[in-house]
Amino acid sequence: MKLADRLPPCLVSVLAFPAIVAVSALLAGCNGPSGYTLDSTGSGSSSGTASSSGTAGGGGTTTPTYTVGGTVTGLAANATGLVIQAGTGLTLPIVSNGRFVFTNSFAPGASYQITVQTQPGTPVQYCRVTAGTGVISDADVSNVLVNCATVGQYLFAANPFDNNGTLAVFTIDPTSGRLTAVTGSPYVLPESYPLDIAVDPTGQFLYVTNTGAASVSTESIGTGGQLALDTSVASTGTSSNEPSSIAIDPAGQYLYVGSNDNPNGTVEAYTLNGGVLTPAAGALPASVYPAGNNPYSLAVDATNGLLFGANLYDGDLFDYTIASGGLLTAVTGSPFQFQQSLPINLPYAVAVHPTGKWLYVTDNMASSLSLYTYDVHGVLTLAAVYSGNALGGLSPNGLAIDATGRLLYVANTGSGSVSGYIINQGTGTLTPVAGSPFTTSGVASAGTPMSVRIDPSSQFVYVSNGDAGTISVFSVNFANGVLTPVGAPVISILASGGTGGPSALAIE
Repeated sequence: MKLADRLPPCLVSVLAFPAIVAVSALLAGCNGPSGYTLDSTGSGSSSGTASSSGTAGGGGTTTPTYTVGGTVTGLAANATGLVIQAGTGLTLPIVSNGRFVFTNSFAPGASYQITVQTQPGTPVQYCRVTAGTGVISDADVSNVLVNCATVGQYLFAANPFDNNGTLAVFTIDPTSGRLTAVTGSPYVLPESYPLDIAVDPTGQFLYVTNTGAASVSTESIGTGGQLALDTSVASTGTSSNEPSSIAIDPAGQYLYVGSNDNPNGTVEAYTLNGGVLTPAAGALPASVYPAGNNPYSLAVDATNGLLFGANLYDGDLFDYTIASGGLLTAVTGSPFQFQQSLPINLPYAVAVHPTGKWLYVTDNMASSLSLYTYDVHGVLTLAAVYSGNALGGLSPNGLAIDATGRLLYVANTGSGSVSGYIINQGTGTLTPVAGSPFTTSGVASAGTPMSVRIDPSSQFVYVSNGDAGTISVFSVNFANGVLTPVGAPVISILASGGTGGPSALAIE
């Protein structure tokens, strides 16, 4: 084959008159209508995007070209396999967090669309692109964001009424979200009535509030998600103490337990030391703080160093500032009355937005969801109330916000469903997801959904169906928040069964 047969037409014509054409004009002449673009490495790309134009000769003009780039965050230190693309043939392997720039140049007016071509495979992560689509103006593009999150490996469920109480453990399929019970699941606990659970941020330990034993036990998470029970056990007080809620600060330093000490509740503060719980002030009596009647839910705002809680039977909300060592100081004005309080309003579960701006509270009595704003000192102000009753979401219980802070889901005990909302990132206000609420068993039922958890990569939603003894799995359409069932709900209790199933869920 002759050289001319292997070159673009513009180069063939230039080579016919090599003595009178400058090299710069040669390069410019090959970018444009022919669709052949030279990138900064000098290699060709058949993207079809024009990056420069000009005329042969000393008086020619050149259209400036610009680059497209951005930032990668969340990519695991040892991650492999991530490849992003800016159109057909324009690919860029990513090996670390930080800045990236495509080597190809783009002309003003050219459109670009950055997408993930290949997701990381070791470890399994899911990466999303934000601000990845646009049109080149007269400047480089540098605001594309590629955020990666590790897909959940294991799902844990507390079954307080499964005989004396059990813990169920499942592996999560990173592609479909399906659950498979690990060997030995469900585990029969030495203690009784495991009501709430939380996973240590290191992924090494599962902490369990044993309501019937006045204790918090530590279960070590081993290979394949299998548990070694009671590697450590911490007392939460006298036998009348009934620990019901648990929260861990995201840094993994402190753990807080809400207990129902009739007639008034308490919050116990602990530091975490390799799975061993130590009272924050050195001794338990000095590490106990007052709460109201049954502090049934807790949430930590790590941004502002705050601990929020809901007193189920007092109809109010409380919060503390978190000091060095995990010690607590009550916020001025706490506790705050929850709307009109009982018997009209009953706060059940609380969740903090990842940015530390807003607090969301389910109202089990009025079938609604409340939005509170608060300042850096933790003083709460009611901002909005959303009627779940109007949407068919009756008696809302647990709720969860995805790691990006964009989606919020609520488990509706009274209607056997889960409601979805899209969070306005500027105001915290909510917009119901189209088609919400979504039934947890294929049909409306009294399966009493109790808890809802979202996979760390925001791909899957899990809902515990207490009376049914099952867990429902949904895939998430991140663009609009719509949920799609993934197979049938899975069983989480012993074959012999009990009087009820899962109350709380946690994901690692």
